[in-house]
Amino acid sequence: MPRLLPALAAGLLLAAACRRPESVLPGDAVTIRYELSAGGKVLESDFDGKPIVVYQGTGDLPPGADRALVGMTPGEEKVLTLAPADAFGPRDPKKVRTMALADLGAAGKGLRAGKKVLGFLDGKAVTARVLSVAGGKAVLDLNAPLAGETVVYRLKVLATRSR
Repeated sequence: MPRLLPALAAGLLLAAACRRPESVLPGDAVTIRYELSAGGKVLESDFDGKPIVVYQGTGDLPPGADRALVGMTPGEEKVLTLAPADAFGPRDPKKVRTMALADLGAAGKGLRAGKKVLGFLDGKAVTARVLSVAGGKAVLDLNAPLAGETVVYRLKVLATRSR
């Protein structure tokens, strides 16, 4: 019996040493802190505020950041450089459109370059940046603001739970 106790204790210690905190699996609810940067400038960060909950695989984060969550464990932090295809997509010249100010209704009054306009495209709510206004027409950019940009995400997993 005395020989059995050291072997049992060693087995328990080995099991405890091999046990890792639960890692993120596809579909999990994940509590994170994140920071988004582009061109060396921090654009968004919640490291000083309240963490957010995202659901892996649902599009809450850009594709590259979403995929990077899988396998991460609570307390783990990653810094990711994401090419446009893994971030907000490439710029699409077809999403730059010229519209008559009259077609914009009340939103067309007092419109000038740099402003944002809310509207619908293919049944989805969109925000367009006004590139220029001249001759009763506005040139609108419906691309995501960071489309075509390489971005950096800093992600820190705080907790994970399966759905």
